[in-house]
Amino acid sequence: PPIHGLVAIARYRTQVRTICRVLEERLATSPWIGGAAYSIADVATFPWARMTDMFLKGLDGEHPHLMRWLYRVGKRPAVVKALAAADDVRSRISTWEKAGAEDIDRMMQRGKFAAS
Repeated sequence: PPIHGLVAIARYRTQVRTICRVLEERLATSPWIGGAAYSIADVATFPWARMTDMFLKGLDGEHPHLMRWLYRVGKRPAVVKALAAADDVRSRISTWEKAGAEDIDRMMQRGKFAAS
């Protein structure tokens, strides 16, 4: 990639490290990001945080509290169901340009796929 692409990747990795460190420190003293109970903070952070290992290998050794939290959130029934639905849609389409309206509605839980 061009040099500006390499700079962008390095900057992103630095930001990922910083956020992982902050999450690790928080989760060392609290079972959930927002405190004693699972909350919207955990819901909002999980999708991003589960992708960090793609940019930083070996997070489990450096961030055991974050890894434990990712495991706990990932085992919640609603999260398992959501990830399975996303995987199902992803397995049927290679790009959003090829997605049909029904596929997008299913992924976004709109229309007949909206949660009741």
